[in-house]
Amino acid sequence: MKKRPKIEPAEPQNINMIPMIDVILNLLIFLMLTNEISAVKSDDLPRVSEAKPDEGEPGRQMFTIDKLGNIKVGPQIITRKEVDQLLRAASEIYRKKGSDASEKPILVRADKEVPFGVIQDFMVLCVKNRIYKLSFGARLNLEESMTNVKEIR
Repeated sequence: MKKRPKIEPAEPQNINMIPMIDVILNLLIFLMLTNEISAVKSDDLPRVSEAKPDEGEPGRQMFTIDKLGNIKVGPQIITRKEVDQLLRAASEIYRKKGSDASEKPILVRADKEVPFGVIQDFMVLCVKNRIYKLSFGARLNLEESMTNVKEIR
């Protein structure tokens, strides 16, 4: 019978994790710097005396209107045609069976310096797409809650 040669155990292979950690940290820093959480900061929202806290409904569509009148979804500026398409899609998704109108509100966060005509044009697009429920982002006028973003219903 033939003897098998003794196989010595191989040295454990170590993976050098330092370059991978460097790459992950660089990606994380890049994403944090480029990601815009919200185009309108709470300081730029109009102040009101009465407001209710935002319940934050999942899947709700949010539009931001900056002081130049640009409409954004997230950090991206979109055209009027794209706004119309998004509103049409949201209307179809949020429509209840047997109803002609959307059941979920659309959240609009407009800068306090935006002319009302821009907001009015947006509201006309909503009505055209049978969305009649809108929520507007605002800040409570009280000094102690200036850092909290509130929502008018």
